[in-house]
Amino acid sequence: MEPHFTYNALNSIAAAVLKEEKTIAYSYFVKLSQLMRTVLQTNNQLITTLEDELTFVTNYLQIQQLRFSNKFDFTINIAEDVNPQTIIPKMCIQTFTENAIKHGLLPKDDKGKLNINIYNEGDFLFIHVEDNGIGQEKARLLKTTGSTNGLKIMKGYFDHFNLLNSKKLEWKITNLQLNGNDSDGTGVYVKIPRGFVYKKR
Repeated sequence: MEPHFTYNALNSIAAAVLKEEKTIAYSYFVKLSQLMRTVLQTNNQLITTLEDELTFVTNYLQIQQLRFSNKFDFTINIAEDVNPQTIIPKMCIQTFTENAIKHGLLPKDDKGKLNINIYNEGDFLFIHVEDNGIGQEKARLLKTTGSTNGLKIMKGYFDHFNLLNSKKLEWKITNLQLNGNDSDGTGVYVKIPRGFVYKKR
Protein backbone atom coordinates (compact mmCIF):
# COMPACT_ATOMS: atom_id res chain seq x y z
CA MET A 1 0.00 0.00 0.00
CA GLU A 2 1.03 3.61 -0.48
CA PRO A 3 2.92 5.02 2.53
CA HIS A 4 0.35 7.74 3.21
CA PHE A 5 -2.70 5.51 2.70
CA THR A 6 -3.07 5.03 6.47
CA TYR A 7 -2.88 8.77 7.16
CA ASN A 8 -5.52 9.55 4.53
CA ALA A 9 -7.77 6.73 5.75
CA LEU A 10 -7.59 8.05 9.32
CA ASN A 11 -8.55 11.51 8.07
CA SER A 12 -11.61 10.03 6.37
CA ILE A 13 -12.58 8.18 9.53
CA ALA A 14 -12.13 11.37 11.57
CA ALA A 15 -14.36 13.24 9.11
CA ALA A 16 -17.07 10.62 9.60
CA VAL A 17 -16.79 11.07 13.38
CA LEU A 18 -17.17 14.85 13.04
CA LYS A 19 -20.32 14.27 10.98
CA GLU A 20 -21.55 12.06 13.84
CA GLU A 21 -21.55 9.06 11.51
CA LYS A 22 -20.21 6.95 14.34
CA THR A 23 -21.31 3.57 13.00
CA ILE A 24 -19.63 4.23 9.67
CA ALA A 25 -16.50 5.54 11.38
CA TYR A 26 -16.25 2.48 13.61
CA SER A 27 -16.81 0.08 10.71
CA TYR A 28 -13.98 1.61 8.71
CA PHE A 29 -11.72 1.85 11.75
CA VAL A 30 -12.09 -1.93 12.14
CA LYS A 31 -11.30 -2.45 8.44
CA LEU A 32 -8.20 -0.26 8.70
CA SER A 33 -7.09 -2.11 11.85
CA GLN A 34 -7.44 -5.42 10.03
CA LEU A 35 -5.35 -4.11 7.14
CA MET A 36 -2.57 -2.88 9.40
CA ARG A 37 -2.54 -6.08 11.42
CA THR A 38 -2.22 -8.14 8.25
CA VAL A 39 0.64 -5.96 6.99
CA LEU A 40 2.53 -6.36 10.27
CA GLN A 41 1.87 -10.09 10.63
CA THR A 42 2.86 -10.96 7.06
CA ASN A 43 5.77 -8.55 6.67
CA ASN A 44 8.32 -11.33 6.08
CA GLN A 45 6.05 -13.63 4.06
CA LEU A 46 6.00 -14.07 0.30
CA ILE A 47 2.73 -15.99 0.10
CA THR A 48 -0.81 -15.91 1.41
CA THR A 49 -4.10 -17.70 0.80
CA LEU A 50 -6.55 -16.47 -1.80
CA GLU A 51 -9.11 -15.99 0.97
CA ASP A 52 -6.82 -13.78 3.06
CA GLU A 53 -5.75 -11.76 0.02
CA LEU A 54 -9.37 -11.11 -0.95
CA THR A 55 -10.27 -10.08 2.61
CA PHE A 56 -7.39 -7.60 2.50
CA VAL A 57 -8.42 -6.29 -0.94
CA THR A 58 -12.08 -5.93 0.06
CA ASN A 59 -11.21 -3.93 3.18
CA TYR A 60 -8.87 -1.74 1.13
CA LEU A 61 -11.49 -1.07 -1.54
CA GLN A 62 -14.21 -0.24 0.98
CA ILE A 63 -11.92 2.23 2.74
CA GLN A 64 -11.13 3.85 -0.61
CA GLN A 65 -14.85 4.10 -1.34
CA LEU A 66 -15.26 6.03 1.92
CA ARG A 67 -12.31 8.30 1.13
CA PHE A 68 -13.49 9.13 -2.36
CA SER A 69 -17.26 9.27 -1.78
CA ASN A 70 -18.06 6.08 -3.69
CA LYS A 71 -16.34 7.28 -6.85
CA PHE A 72 -16.22 3.66 -8.02
CA ASP A 73 -18.04 0.36 -7.57
CA PHE A 74 -16.37 -3.03 -7.47
CA THR A 75 -17.28 -6.68 -7.84
CA ILE A 76 -15.33 -9.81 -6.94
CA ASN A 77 -16.42 -12.97 -8.74
CA ILE A 78 -14.97 -16.35 -7.77
CA ALA A 79 -15.78 -19.55 -9.66
CA GLU A 80 -17.38 -22.26 -7.52
CA ASP A 81 -14.52 -24.72 -8.02
CA VAL A 82 -11.86 -22.31 -6.72
CA ASN A 83 -10.44 -23.33 -3.34
CA PRO A 84 -10.22 -20.24 -1.07
CA GLN A 85 -7.15 -21.79 0.59
CA THR A 86 -5.20 -21.78 -2.69
CA ILE A 87 -1.71 -20.37 -2.10
CA ILE A 88 -0.85 -17.26 -4.12
CA PRO A 89 1.94 -14.65 -4.00
CA LYS A 90 1.22 -12.07 -1.31
CA MET A 91 -0.27 -8.80 -2.63
CA CYS A 92 -0.65 -10.16 -6.17
CA ILE A 93 -4.25 -8.93 -6.30
CA GLN A 94 -3.81 -5.91 -4.03
CA THR A 95 -0.95 -4.43 -6.08
CA PHE A 96 -2.92 -4.40 -9.33
CA THR A 97 -6.11 -3.29 -7.57
CA GLU A 98 -4.30 -0.33 -6.02
CA ASN A 99 -2.88 0.66 -9.41
CA ALA A 100 -6.32 0.44 -11.01
CA ILE A 101 -7.82 2.78 -8.41
CA LYS A 102 -5.00 5.34 -8.39
CA HIS A 103 -4.10 5.49 -12.07
CA GLY A 104 -7.34 4.47 -13.78
CA LEU A 105 -10.45 5.21 -11.76
CA LEU A 106 -9.68 8.24 -9.58
CA PRO A 107 -8.69 10.47 -12.56
CA LYS A 108 -11.92 9.48 -14.33
CA ASP A 109 -14.60 12.20 -14.59
CA ASP A 110 -17.56 9.92 -13.94
CA LYS A 111 -18.08 6.94 -11.65
CA GLY A 112 -15.82 3.98 -12.35
CA LYS A 113 -16.04 0.23 -12.11
CA LEU A 114 -13.52 -2.40 -11.01
CA ASN A 115 -14.07 -6.10 -11.66
CA ILE A 116 -12.01 -8.93 -10.17
CA ASN A 117 -12.67 -12.38 -11.65
CA ILE A 118 -11.01 -15.57 -10.41
CA TYR A 119 -11.28 -19.03 -11.95
CA ASN A 120 -9.43 -22.30 -12.51
CA GLU A 121 -8.39 -23.58 -15.90
CA GLY A 122 -6.25 -26.68 -16.28
CA ASP A 123 -3.48 -26.59 -13.69
CA PHE A 124 -3.67 -22.83 -13.24
CA LEU A 125 -5.52 -20.22 -11.21
CA PHE A 126 -6.40 -17.15 -13.25
CA ILE A 127 -7.00 -13.72 -11.73
CA HIS A 128 -8.37 -10.87 -13.87
CA VAL A 129 -8.40 -7.29 -12.56
CA GLU A 130 -10.20 -4.98 -14.99
CA ASP A 131 -11.21 -1.33 -14.72
CA ASN A 132 -13.03 1.10 -16.99
CA GLY A 133 -10.69 3.94 -16.07
CA ILE A 134 -8.79 6.38 -18.24
CA GLY A 135 -6.36 3.79 -19.64
CA GLN A 136 -2.58 3.57 -19.62
CA GLU A 137 -1.88 6.21 -22.28
CA LYS A 138 -4.00 8.91 -20.63
CA ALA A 139 -2.48 8.02 -17.26
CA ARG A 140 0.97 8.57 -18.75
CA LEU A 141 -0.08 11.94 -20.18
CA LEU A 142 -1.48 12.99 -16.81
CA LYS A 143 1.67 11.69 -15.13
CA THR A 144 -0.41 9.62 -12.71
CA THR A 145 1.88 6.63 -13.10
CA GLY A 146 3.66 7.49 -9.84
CA SER A 147 5.81 4.91 -8.09
CA THR A 148 6.42 1.51 -9.63
CA ASN A 149 7.59 -0.01 -6.36
CA GLY A 150 4.60 -2.33 -6.11
CA LEU A 151 5.19 -3.78 -9.57
CA LYS A 152 8.91 -4.13 -8.90
CA ILE A 153 8.22 -6.05 -5.71
CA MET A 154 5.71 -8.27 -7.50
CA LYS A 155 8.20 -8.96 -10.29
CA GLY A 156 10.73 -9.98 -7.65
CA TYR A 157 8.23 -12.41 -6.12
CA PHE A 158 7.37 -13.94 -9.49
CA ASP A 159 11.02 -14.20 -10.55
CA HIS A 160 11.85 -15.96 -7.27
CA PHE A 161 8.99 -18.45 -7.60
CA ASN A 162 9.75 -19.10 -11.27
CA LEU A 163 13.25 -20.25 -10.38
CA LEU A 164 11.62 -23.03 -8.36
CA ASN A 165 8.90 -24.10 -10.79
CA SER A 166 8.73 -25.50 -14.31
CA LYS A 167 5.20 -24.11 -14.71
CA LYS A 168 5.65 -20.36 -14.58
CA LEU A 169 3.78 -17.60 -12.81
CA GLU A 170 2.91 -14.82 -15.24
CA TRP A 171 1.10 -11.53 -15.53
CA LYS A 172 0.35 -9.13 -18.36
CA ILE A 173 -1.21 -5.68 -18.52
CA THR A 174 -3.33 -4.71 -21.54
CA ASN A 175 -5.56 -1.90 -22.75
CA LEU A 176 -9.26 -2.75 -22.87
CA GLN A 177 -11.54 -1.77 -25.73
CA LEU A 178 -14.61 -0.23 -24.12
CA ASN A 179 -17.33 1.36 -26.24
CA GLY A 180 -15.09 0.94 -29.27
CA ASN A 181 -12.28 2.93 -27.67
CA ASP A 182 -9.04 1.04 -27.13
CA SER A 183 -7.55 3.75 -24.89
CA ASP A 184 -10.02 3.45 -22.03
CA GLY A 185 -9.78 0.79 -19.36
CA THR A 186 -6.99 -1.50 -18.30
CA GLY A 187 -6.87 -5.24 -17.69
CA VAL A 188 -4.35 -7.21 -15.68
CA TYR A 189 -4.26 -10.97 -16.15
CA VAL A 190 -2.42 -13.13 -13.63
CA LYS A 191 -1.70 -16.83 -14.15
CA ILE A 192 -0.56 -18.94 -11.19
CA PRO A 193 0.12 -22.71 -11.25
CA ARG A 194 -1.90 -24.31 -8.48
CA GLY A 195 0.33 -25.91 -5.88
CA PHE A 196 3.43 -24.02 -7.04
CA VAL A 197 6.64 -24.45 -5.06
CA TYR A 198 7.35 -21.31 -3.03
CA LYS A 199 10.48 -22.29 -1.11
CA LYS A 200 13.50 -24.50 -1.65
CA ARG A 201 13.00 -28.06 -0.50
